[in-house]
Amino acid sequence: MNWLPFMIPITFILGAFAVGIVAVIMKSKAKDRQHQERMFLAEKGLPVPPELYEVSEEKKPSEFRGFRAVLMVLGCVTTLVGVSVMIALGVRDGMQDGINGVIPLLIGIGILVAERMINTLIVKPGREQ
Repeated sequence: MNWLPFMIPITFILGAFAVGIVAVIMKSKAKDRQHQERMFLAEKGLPVPPELYEVSEEKKPSEFRGFRAVLMVLGCVTTLVGVSVMIALGVRDGMQDGINGVIPLLIGIGILVAERMINTLIVKPGREQ
């Protein structure tokens, strides 16, 4: 029974890798099907619709709006959790234990900085800083 606590993180890590591998395989199969359909149309002499050509368009800045919103909310929540842990443990057990809230505080600040960098470097690249 001593190995049971270790199985949970191992299962999560292996599951994450499995999801990534399955996603790559599914995308490859979809590309193969699309190629076979284009080849079939070309062999029959039919025009190939433009939807069957895979055009790799870069993400437009408007597509980052939802991702930036998630980063802002996650950063604010993580920062507030860090501050509240620092205050709660600092009042209850002293500042020696209250310093444990610095880790989520810094993670939250890092997420907020990442959101600002996306805004500055990708969404508004021509803007003067």
